[in-house]
Amino acid sequence: MKQLVLIVVMWRIELRIIPLAKCMSIANIVITVIVNIETGGSMKLFKIYTENKNYNAIVAILKTACFDGFTITKAEGHFGSDVEHSLVIDIVTDDWQAVESVAYTIKKTNKQHSVLVVRFLCDIRLSV
Repeated sequence: MKQLVLIVVMWRIELRIIPLAKCMSIANIVITVIVNIETGGSMKLFKIYTENKNYNAIVAILKTACFDGFTITKAEGHFGSDVEHSLVIDIVTDDWQAVESVAYTIKKTNKQHSVLVVRFLCDIRLSV
């Protein structure tokens, strides 16, 4: 039986706030963290953080986005004294606009003011 190992290498962190094209108010922003690496070719790993509700609808949104694959991890998010059940969605793709569109759709589906999108520019290798 073969085992797959995902190796992610990261370096230098930069924080940007990017408004979504469809919503211009400050309450409707996606915070983007960009991590760059100074070595050879790069691939993009995106993480979307959202509230854990409407799970089946979120899976349907991700499937219609035509990504090669994605991973959803259930988590517990803490902000100040607030705690919420959260989802962390991992997507490996070069299509930044598709991820922004999915984040916007998930935000609207969950009726949230914002979702967190993290983009890593990094070397990603599958080791078999």
